Amino acid sequence: MYSGWTGGYRPTLLAVALSVLVFDYCFLPLSFPETHSFVPKLNDLPRLVLFAITALMAGLISAAQRSATQSTRQAHDDLAAKVQELKKINELLHAENAERKLAELALQRSETYLAEAQRLSHTGSFGWKISTGEILWSEETFRIFQYDRTTKPTMEHILQRVHPEDAAFVKQMAERAMQDGKGFDFEHRLLMPDGSAKNLRVVANSSSGAPGELEFAGAVMDITAQEQARSALESAYAAIKKSEVQFRTTLDSIPVQAWCALPDGSAEFQSRRWLEYTGLSAEKARGWGWQDAIHPDDAEQYVKRWLEIKESQAPGEAEARFRRFDGQYRWFLVRAAPLHDERGNILRWYGTSLDIDDRRRAQHALHDAEAALAHITRISTMGELTASIAHEVNQPLGAVINNANACISLLRKGATNLEEVREGLAEIIEGADRASTVVARIRQLSRKLPCERIRLDLRDVVTGILTLARYEAANRKVNIYIDLPEGQPLPVMGDHVQLQQVLLNLVVNGMDAMKTIEESKRVVTIRGRSGKRDGIPEVLVRVQDAGTGLKPEEIDRLFEAFYTTKPQGMGMGLAISRSIIEAHSGRLWAEYDPGPGANFIFSLPVAPDA
Repeated sequence: MYSGWTGGYRPTLLAVALSVLVFDYCFLPLSFPETHSFVPKLNDLPRLVLFAITALMAGLISAAQRSATQSTRQAHDDLAAKVQELKKINELLHAENAERKLAELALQRSETYLAEAQRLSHTGSFGWKISTGEILWSEETFRIFQYDRTTKPTMEHILQRVHPEDAAFVKQMAERAMQDGKGFDFEHRLLMPDGSAKNLRVVANSSSGAPGELEFAGAVMDITAQEQARSALESAYAAIKKSEVQFRTTLDSIPVQAWCALPDGSAEFQSRRWLEYTGLSAEKARGWGWQDAIHPDDAEQYVKRWLEIKESQAPGEAEARFRRFDGQYRWFLVRAAPLHDERGNILRWYGTSLDIDDRRRAQHALHDAEAALAHITRISTMGELTASIAHEVNQPLGAVINNANACISLLRKGATNLEEVREGLAEIIEGADRASTVVARIRQLSRKLPCERIRLDLRDVVTGILTLARYEAANRKVNIYIDLPEGQPLPVMGDHVQLQQVLLNLVVNGMDAMKTIEESKRVVTIRGRSGKRDGIPEVLVRVQDAGTGLKPEEIDRLFEAFYTTKPQGMGMGLAISRSIIEAHSGRLWAEYDPGPGANFIFSLPVAPDA
């Protein structure tokens, strides 16, 4: 039984055979007691046979039970494996089903996107199988042709919507496609049931499947809006061309030279008057060819200024001499202004050229007249200071005479101390130099010289005024105080004589304003300081008197020509003084002071190298 359970049928048979032999040998009565024997007695055969049968049956039952158990276990294992395999198959089926659902969703989404894209772009798709005549339409195609989705599209349905004037053309294109088997691309019109018309573009490619099967796949696009936009654009372009012609005609008719340039600064066109003036052709003047009409001395500066205006993207102007067709040059004022789009980009530059040659000549004549008038004013001021000038000259000349007499006296007495004679001669030389300086300053003021801009210290100009006006101030009982920063120069670029004229005019005006003031209060103060205006260094000079002062309503008119507050005045001194200061890139103004006296201030930019 154990062998059958553990080993199966073969071990069972072997175990039964051995057991029968052992049973016969060990347990049955021996035929020969004196020795063991395997030969049983006849009367013991039934027991031996019964034992063998019983052992065989027990072993076989054990072997069969073992085989059944193993078969059951194997079946259980196979069943478990099948279950695991079925689980895996089920999982794969679930995953495949999920992927299929995702694919279906993606396909639905793609179809939705495609349908939406077709709807937005008014583009439908179609398929056409030539062998069967079957036609497939997308949803947008049904919408374009205005057929219900339940309608099965045919060539007859298509021709029903084709505009009668285009029907023959569409039939011809369809027949050619069926014969040639090639793709097509054409446009035609549709006439809808409500009487409206559509413009349609049809595009298709051919493909061959089974032998003899020709198919077309393509798209139909509703281009009605594009056609309308193109028509509107063509109309607008025609209107623009018409407006441009009218604009150019208007430009040619007005008495102004006009021009237009591209964003890069090159000329696009010039008006007829500009071309007639310069004698250049339109082709020659286009681009940068217009530079040939500029005076060679002005070309570089003018082009540089034009490029600066272009870079600033703001309106600007420049002046230059342009050659006339006969070779004569005249001054022109050129103004330019940009045309911007809604984003601020420059589309064009428009400009005009104005002949200012006569105006410039008048300006030069005016400047010459102003210079002459300034010279006359300077001479008249010197006339008022004649006594002061005579005193300034008499002082050094008197010193020269006294020192010369002293030296003669020393030499007559036979003085042996030549040091005293040497000192006297040195003082004579010093007095002569002083007189020479005074005379030189008077000559500078009296001479009519052109403006000479040099670097000078405004301190010297102020102290020079003190020398010129000292005697007149003493005669009028006026004290002149000078307040300048100690050890600090006041460098400016200017003409010494003209700046001295301005200061002299302001000081004399201050003296005149104090005629009715008691003598102890007659004071003119000149202050000089360094400062800044808008971050730019400048020098300020203030001339303040203690006279009757200014009325607020007079301040705005003080610098007008021929306006004066003095009975004997000409009304030109302050006007000329302001023009001189402004010519030096400075400012001259008056400040109202509620107290006694008037305040006049002028400022000049500091010399660049300071």
